[in-house]
Amino acid sequence: MKLENVDNAVAIFVMAMETTLRRHEKAKGDSWKQCDKNFLYDKLEEEFNEWKESHNKHELVDIANICMMLFNRELWDFQGINVNEI
Repeated sequence: MKLENVDNAVAIFVMAMETTLRRHEKAKGDSWKQCDKNFLYDKLEEEFNEWKESHNKHELVDIANICMMLFNRELWDFQGINVNEI
């Protein structure tokens, strides 16, 4: 599937996710691939609580990015993929 075939609302959200990831890339890189998954679970809860208090739409992007990270980590574990090979 190509991005141009994706619903416009989804594409806009994906671009917001990518923009946020890129903004943090220099400082954090792809550390999410090697960190303890419990760190990501805790971070997800933290970001959700931040959104509940602020209702800032940018927190929803942070939540989505962490969900993407957890989704991929779980998928790689299921498939037996070594994250150091990605």
